[in-house]
Amino acid sequence: MTKAQVGGDEPSYPQIGTVFDEGRLRLMSVIGTGGYGVVYQATDTHSSAYRSYAVKCLIRSDAHRQSHVREIALHTLASAHPGIITLHRIVEEDVYLYFVMEYAPDQDLFVQILHKCRYLGNSFLIKSAFLQLLAALEHCHSLGIYHRDLKPENIVCFEDGRRLALTDFGLATTQGTSGEFRTGSVYHMSPECQTSDATCEGIYSPQSCDIWSLGIVLLNIVTGRNPWKSANKQDPTFRSYRRNPYCLLPKILPISPELNDVLIMMLSIEWRARPSIPEIRAAFDRVDDFYSTDVIFEGNVARCSWETGMDLGTGVHKPLPDIRVELPPPSQPVLDDVPSPYSPYLDNYFFDDPPEDTAPSDQQDDGVDHGSHNSSSLPVSMSNSSLCTSDPSSPITPGNADSSIDRHMASRPSSFTADDKDRSTPDPEMFSIDL
Repeated sequence: MTKAQVGGDEPSYPQIGTVFDEGRLRLMSVIGTGGYGVVYQATDTHSSAYRSYAVKCLIRSDAHRQSHVREIALHTLASAHPGIITLHRIVEEDVYLYFVMEYAPDQDLFVQILHKCRYLGNSFLIKSAFLQLLAALEHCHSLGIYHRDLKPENIVCFEDGRRLALTDFGLATTQGTSGEFRTGSVYHMSPECQTSDATCEGIYSPQSCDIWSLGIVLLNIVTGRNPWKSANKQDPTFRSYRRNPYCLLPKILPISPELNDVLIMMLSIEWRARPSIPEIRAAFDRVDDFYSTDVIFEGNVARCSWETGMDLGTGVHKPLPDIRVELPPPSQPVLDDVPSPYSPYLDNYFFDDPPEDTAPSDQQDDGVDHGSHNSSSLPVSMSNSSLCTSDPSSPITPGNADSSIDRHMASRPSSFTADDKDRSTPDPEMFSIDL
């Protein structure tokens, strides 16, 4: 197993076959690894059906006890909704903290999008999946909980992707405004969250950041693509989007005008202008077709007819001639042209050439001139080899926990015991991997 990269004396994560919870649960396999721990599939050896659970394991220490108590409290509160993965209980043993959660047999949304092509071209499933995510996020926001790390890897799947659920509340907050920047995952992080320079007051709204992230997830579901690598000035595609927010996406991705209307609401550069979830739902209900008439489904992505390759991030493409068409100035205010650094990879994005936590140089190894305004604006394929999922051999930074967690969990309302949840209607469940 991977060692925790915190100190030389830190223990390894538990081995496969480890038994815990007074001999009841046995770790059977690794589901995923991330910046804060390891997630296993575990079996209940005391049940006749050998029921499976997902178990997130963290290494306890005083350094992160507050963050883990917060994660437990917020996840427990949100668990009353069928669109949130159920947190059954917390187990503390020796140096480990175990989150015993509902198990999603069909992996996560990243796998369903990229490896199983579950949604590509299927408007019924796209609409069902996104409405489930809207309902789950609306529930969180109604409780004053803001996720701050929405991405396909944090959405787990049931029934071959027909039901979805949110998971991983490790970065969630209850703050209505925040000055804590660079939280989340770079592909889905809003521009104002990346640097305090991007906001006038040095604060931003975590609720609005969730809306932005969910907009990128919607694009992932429909096209299998990311529109840009990072929503900052150094990214050539995002620069183009800032100049032409109403027309860029339909020119580089095969989406319909109706879907573009929803996306430009959710991906408003000015975070105060982003819509509420009821407004998103109303606009989304008006979308009858998600794709443009020239869409071509190739492999695991939807592409425009003028493209010659799938992975646009490597320069294998045929640029659209009028990609730089001048448009009237948008009615909404946009951010000033200020440089913003790439965000740190909080959940192990393993690039061949990972960006530093500083503004990148003009030239990068991905074949794109990031400093030239003459560069073609390109979406990024989710299947790019540089966007690989979490690697069990890579270092992991563990979280830590507090011995007061048991007292916290014991005092929680009984209505939040997840086994009582009604899951008779199609809804979501989630897990973690990375784009």
